[in-house]
Amino acid sequence: MKRKMDGKMIYIVADDLTGANDTAIQYRKNGLRTATQVRFIPEALPALREGCGVISINVNSRAMTPEEAYRANFRVAEAIRSDARYIYKKIDSVFRGNIVPELEAIMEAARSRLCLLAPAYPENHRTCVGGIVYVNGEELLDAGEYLRASLGRRLALLPVDVLRRGGEAIAAYLAEKEREGASVFLCDSADAGDLHILAGAVQGMENVLFSGSAGFAASLSELCAGEEEPFRRPEATGRVLVVIGTRHSETAAQVKRLQSAAAYPVVCTRACELAAGDGTV
Repeated sequence: MKRKMDGKMIYIVADDLTGANDTAIQYRKNGLRTATQVRFIPEALPALREGCGVISINVNSRAMTPEEAYRANFRVAEAIRSDARYIYKKIDSVFRGNIVPELEAIMEAARSRLCLLAPAYPENHRTCVGGIVYVNGEELLDAGEYLRASLGRRLALLPVDVLRRGGEAIAAYLAEKEREGASVFLCDSADAGDLHILAGAVQGMENVLFSGSAGFAASLSELCAGEEEPFRRPEATGRVLVVIGTRHSETAAQVKRLQSAAAYPVVCTRACELAAGDGTV
């Protein structure tokens, strides 16, 4: 089925492959044909645009210096801005990586007048209230303080009490704060309903950079449902291989739980051994 959206693309820009895929799958679940670039190859974009409505790009900039991350994200945003329906900057929900220089780079390259940043992912027990990020109910950091320390733009908080008054109140609040000079908004979200309200209120705004975890992306993607063919999960036949390429402690705990529950075999290897291609692991 030919993609819709008047030829405009949704682009996801992520700082690692896990985030690129985690965000892209939100759109695929709602029926949009989606592709992930494991690394940014601008020459490959035209072919991807022909078959997809969403392209997720792994900039792989989390471990870069702030200067390197700025340049890498600027290059990506400059290449995709002309046919973007919108750009979604995926950030880590616990604020790892080069969040500020990457937001600055994309806003500059894409000429975004505003950035709406919603870091919460309530489904994973990560919320933001009063600009404070909580994980499992425990305070992690003051995101407002963190951003103001290095952001070269004026920051404003979109508090949950304004958010829950709905679209008209949100639009009026954003307009008022923009007139006062704010261009980056840290958006509260205490639950999934807050993200749905936010997405519904802002998804039609132009020249705006959307940013956050996969949670905000999931709410935005639901507004695109029906634009392409419904997603049909392929039936698994035979054996299933699960490849896990992260060293995060939570992932290691999940693997242990999987082993205990289902007695699945686990093969540990090193990337250099796979790259050697000698047929052994």
